Amino acid sequence: MAAKTDTSPETPDTGTICAAETVLPAEPDPAAASGPRFCSAACFHAWHRHQHDEVVTVLHSLDPDRSGGTGVVADWLRCRGGPQNVTQLALCEFLGYQLPVLAGSVAERRAIAASLGTVFTAARLTRYAQLCTAPTTERLLRTYDEDGVPAGREAYQRALVGSGIVPPDLPELTWGTTMGEAEVQAYESTAAMLELAVTAGYLRPGTTGWRVRQVQLTRAYLHADVDGTSRLDAIRTERVEAWSRSRGTGRRRLVGEVASRVRAPLAIPSDADESMAPLQWLLDRAGDGTGVPLDEAYRLDDSVVAQARQWFGSDHDGQSLEAVRELLYELRALRSVPPTISARSSGRRR
Repeated sequence: MAAKTDTSPETPDTGTICAAETVLPAEPDPAAASGPRFCSAACFHAWHRHQHDEVVTVLHSLDPDRSGGTGVVADWLRCRGGPQNVTQLALCEFLGYQLPVLAGSVAERRAIAASLGTVFTAARLTRYAQLCTAPTTERLLRTYDEDGVPAGREAYQRALVGSGIVPPDLPELTWGTTMGEAEVQAYESTAAMLELAVTAGYLRPGTTGWRVRQVQLTRAYLHADVDGTSRLDAIRTERVEAWSRSRGTGRRRLVGEVASRVRAPLAIPSDADESMAPLQWLLDRAGDGTGVPLDEAYRLDDSVVAQARQWFGSDHDGQSLEAVRELLYELRALRSVPPTISARSSGRRR
């Protein structure tokens, strides 16, 4: 279909009614569960303009003079780009972090949340509408009012983490307390991915092993290839660039010379397995259930040193093997439980 220069919605040649020409019903139609269909890009954008008009109409009917808090709802939705662009993370932040500290009574804040829920209902976003008036939202508003902001913030964080949509830290990535643009985008898109996983039943918060599953989903998402790179690599690149630009011209010049090396992945030596064999052997011995025996001076027993001679030759006093043990201690892979040493859970995962 040829593009038009005007903004009027196009209609298909078959004569069927375009979604942009219809009015949203007050109640969702089960027969339309598959969602609206569009005949063109112009039709799609016209439909979204129509949705925005519906939101304005709903808010005006609730509060004609905007004196009841619907102005707050309208402003927030405008900042988010309309109800269709809202995520659960953004909605929870508004309901549990921003709304409770607005001036006014608990009843007024509850009314604002209810108004927002009405908008989501009109936009057929039922799950978000339910969050606006959920018991958890009510409890958070009361906690802020009765116990103060610090207690409210703590309760909000607990509820948010328990929802399963907060991206967890990984061994290879701890989310920053301050983030650059790439990290913010990765964080928000990961939260949206986890929201979909919860909604679809792939992630069930509160059940056995759900946090392990959450980490698995997050790792797979951050490592996935996106236009030749990954979200994790984008975060690392952004962090290195921010680090290289900090603290003065002289330091930036020196750091800039090594920044490219820091960003580049390290090549694994061809003899890495051979070099790591002593560490692997000691970890295996420490994790076999009986542990590695120590002598009275809390050094590795002579029997252990003798078994390790295949790597260290005539190292009769065990200095090389002791160095391996110290390295594994620094990596928090071993712990001492006299008269033995044993592997920590991180050492068993290796």
